Amino acid sequence: MFVRRTIETHEEAGIRPSKTYQSFVAAAGSHCELGFIEKDVSNYITREVRNIFEEDDAK
Repeated sequence: MFVRRTIETHEEAGIRPSKTYQSFVAAAGSHCELGFIEKDVSNYITREVRNIFEEDDAK
C-alpha cells in the first residue's frame, strides 16, 4: 500500500517513474531487495493512476 501511494503521489507531483523507482532502490538498499522492477512502476502508472485521473476528469 505504501508503494502504491508513493507512486501515485510522485505521479501527481510530476516525478518521472525512473526517479520514483530509484527512490525505492535507495530506501531498500539495492535492486535485489525490491519485489518489482522499474517497468512495474510504469505499468502501474499506466493502468491504475492515469485511469483514476481520467475518472476524476470525467466527473
